[in-house]
Amino acid sequence: LPMIKLPGKMELTLLSPHHDALKKLKNTWKKEITKITSAQSIEARWDAEKRYIAKNGVLGSTPPHPDVSVANMSSIAFIATHDKKSCLFAGDTMTNELLKSIEPLCAKHGVEQLTVDAWKLAHHGSQKSTMKGIIDKVSATHILISTNGARYKHPDKACITSLLKANGKGLKLHFNYLSQQNKYWSGSAPAKKFGYTANFAKSKFGIKVEL
Repeated sequence: LPMIKLPGKMELTLLSPHHDALKKLKNTWKKEITKITSAQSIEARWDAEKRYIAKNGVLGSTPPHPDVSVANMSSIAFIATHDKKSCLFAGDTMTNELLKSIEPLCAKHGVEQLTVDAWKLAHHGSQKSTMKGIIDKVSATHILISTNGARYKHPDKACITSLLKANGKGLKLHFNYLSQQNKYWSGSAPAKKFGYTANFAKSKFGIKVEL
């Protein structure tokens, strides 16, 4: 996997996009651009977008359909490492695309799971992007969720529940907003049930997480 060393000794390991994803993006790019005629047309398309609106409730017996959009398939995802601390920044990359890099990385180091200190969830905690395959393959203490939930009502409750069940007690959830969608996780009942702690931004400047 490509590795980039930055000034200050931070190292980035690029996980996505892959060549096949970029080829698909190239084939659809010009077609999509022709659909954009004005700022109003962009807003209208956003308002009509329904792909990521999930039933934000309990875990169902049938797994959700995975995200297959060409744009998200070409999203940038990487592991940032500095001073023996690491964070997986998943961007909008879906589970199958991340596994194409994470599984060989684990095999190279002879481990079953990728262990990082923090994991910024893909697509704001959408259950269509963070599915069982990646939840089983990544272990993290800190889970970062970045969204105000205004458009697609993220994070999905089922996604957070899956992470809590897989990781056991001690998980730390960090939200850069307190919203209608995530305030459930501020309650004492779910915290007692799953044994996690939750932190929410207290100002417009977001939240700071120290590893």
